[in-house]
Amino acid sequence: MKSLMDNQHIDNIKETVVFKNAFVIAAAYLLFGMIWIYFSDRVAEMISMNSHALGLLQTYKGWFFIFITTLLLFILTYRFLHRQFTEYKQNLYEQNRLQASLRAKDQLLSQTNHIAKIGGWSFDTSTLQGKWTDELAFMHEVPPDESIDLEKALGFYAPKSRPIIEKAIDDIMERGVPFDLQLEIITRSGIHKWIRNIGAPLMRAEKVIKVQGVIQDITEQRNAQQEIDRYNTFLNTIVNSSPDAIFVKDLEGKYLLFNEGAANAVGIPADKVIGRTDEFVFSSQAAMEIKKLDNQIIESGSVQSHEEDLITANGEEKMFLVTKGPIKNSDGELFGLFGISRDITQQKADQKQLKSEKERYDYTAHHDILTGLPNNLSLMEYTKAMSLEPAPFAFMFIDLDAFKEINDSYGHAFGDQLLIQIKSMLQSVFPKDAFIVRTGGDEFVIILKCREDKNGIKESIENLIMHLNHPLSVLNIDIYITASIGIALYPDDARSYEELLQKSDTAMYHAKKIGKNTFSFYDADMTKNTLYRTTIMTNLKKALTSDELTVYFQPQVDSKTEKIIGAEALIRWFTPEETISPAVFIPIAEESSLIFDIGRFVLNECFKLAVKWSALGLLNGRISVNVSARQLIHPDFLMILENLLEETKCDPKWIEIEITESSILENPEKIILLLEKLRDKGFHISLDDFGTGYSSMSYLKNLPINKLKIDQSFIQSIMGEQKNQTIVQTIIALAKGLRIEVIAEGVETYDELEFLNLCGIDSIQGYYYYKPMSLEDVEAVLQKN
Repeated sequence: MKSLMDNQHIDNIKETVVFKNAFVIAAAYLLFGMIWIYFSDRVAEMISMNSHALGLLQTYKGWFFIFITTLLLFILTYRFLHRQFTEYKQNLYEQNRLQASLRAKDQLLSQTNHIAKIGGWSFDTSTLQGKWTDELAFMHEVPPDESIDLEKALGFYAPKSRPIIEKAIDDIMERGVPFDLQLEIITRSGIHKWIRNIGAPLMRAEKVIKVQGVIQDITEQRNAQQEIDRYNTFLNTIVNSSPDAIFVKDLEGKYLLFNEGAANAVGIPADKVIGRTDEFVFSSQAAMEIKKLDNQIIESGSVQSHEEDLITANGEEKMFLVTKGPIKNSDGELFGLFGISRDITQQKADQKQLKSEKERYDYTAHHDILTGLPNNLSLMEYTKAMSLEPAPFAFMFIDLDAFKEINDSYGHAFGDQLLIQIKSMLQSVFPKDAFIVRTGGDEFVIILKCREDKNGIKESIENLIMHLNHPLSVLNIDIYITASIGIALYPDDARSYEELLQKSDTAMYHAKKIGKNTFSFYDADMTKNTLYRTTIMTNLKKALTSDELTVYFQPQVDSKTEKIIGAEALIRWFTPEETISPAVFIPIAEESSLIFDIGRFVLNECFKLAVKWSALGLLNGRISVNVSARQLIHPDFLMILENLLEETKCDPKWIEIEITESSILENPEKIILLLEKLRDKGFHISLDDFGTGYSSMSYLKNLPINKLKIDQSFIQSIMGEQKNQTIVQTIIALAKGLRIEVIAEGVETYDELEFLNLCGIDSIQGYYYYKPMSLEDVEAVLQKN
């Protein structure tokens, strides 16, 4: 209504404008004509002097006026007609556009109906004649122009559907009841289709005069629905047959699906859970946790898997592996949550047991059983991990000095307790971030991060050495033990586990070599020395079987009579290329089992030689044989001696066993017992290098020895150092007081000999009288002597 009023108002305005324009044009023309006539007449009278000229001028003036007005009339008429023609063209264009739009809409409607498979129909209730759209005719496979009536239309319905549609037609015709039915039809060519038929009455004076409606082909939808129904049947079968719990909840947490697996898991029938929330199934605390996790999944919009530890309605605690995810419709709108849950209670129990076993085995594989410290495998893994970082660190190899002797003396249980205390000491001395490892036996490795320089490392090691200087109480026994420590630095010295281990071990052996109870940082020269030592050891094994080893002898002389009273056997090694000093190969042999083979070789040679010299009358005194500390404490040492005596028929009184002072200090009680056994067998016992080992006087007075040998370090500088003179005088006096013979080695000058004689020395060994010599040479000297 408002639009109609607006249009009328616009038309009125247009009419007013047209009237005004026409009035303005007419008034302007009238005014122009009056002005033209008035002024043109005056001008003509002014310029014309006679009537003939005036009349002629009037005629021209009239023609000019007609011409001007004609021109104006043409312009006005052209503008008016042009405007009318333009409006006509616009109206014609608009009409064509509207018709085209109407045709397009009709075509769109027709296409829409075709796509949607929808057709319209109607019939008159009085004549029962009907009409249907082309789409509906196409649906029934009949020509579009074919006439149709109600009976003909009903004839297309399948036998099961016809009674239904007939009743619906009767109801709508008689009572005006509309219908909406899904029915089956059979097309003219015999194709079965499913349709949706919607009918509505057209009423006039409360009487149905016409029935009309639409029919849609829903064959594809029905087939799809049947397929969906079959799929749902399959799905329900699978879901309810699955031992896993499968469920669906709406956004309020109410269960829409709860299969038999879920029912069995929680012990509640599925039909009682549908429509309920988790509070009905689980404890309130568990339900709160489930709700919290559900909300997180809904907010994230992603499928997630996690474990849930839940208490069921019957109070049983169970563990479930749950996979949950949001459910969305085709528009992407969230409307629920699905879940698949598997009872993994037993599986978790098995995993826990397996994990415990694995951790136990892993711990055993990576730790030392005695101390609980990491072992070699852990050290290798840790070192490789540390080597991946640029930060420097120190790799310290620690070897306890003389631990084997302690273990042999006090037993393995005592040694184990000592190692446990050493472990505690290392943990207290080194920083908390130090990695402490027991690699086996009496060996430990410590990895320590480097701060700025070596000072921090030195402080820790010096602190350890200081702690070791105090006795450790093990099983109510105070025991002293020292350690030799080798340090290799990463990355300066080495970059791999193998290199760090090898180079720190090399440095550790260097620490032992320079006196033990100390530490040594690795340097490149040590590798050369180690390689040289390895070469020496390898060649020494060959030398034992290739006659490269031989025994030299240095005679010992009575200081008063200057007669030879014995000779010390000295091992020598002559290779085809060079002569290797005993100072080089003996310490290397001491570190391996080769010292036993060399010692047996020397003893055997000396025992046979003593028998020979005795038979020839050359033996005036004894052959002195050096026995190393390792030989002395070997459990088979006495048996070896007895076997050699038996094999060579040597008399023990011809042999002097020479031991070092340091070998006694490692285990005095055990060595004293051994020496007593040796002396009881008839061997003479000599204590070598006396004065260098800080022997206890209480041990010295109890030692079953026959002779003291003053170390050459006191003799070589005796004439220039008053302290050495005092020491030598004291040793000789002490030996005399204990009724022990005294021999000085390394005597090279007459002044040294004179001083020793003044002090009361018993015998002399040194270059002043004789150098070490071969067997042939010493036998020649003995024959002259």
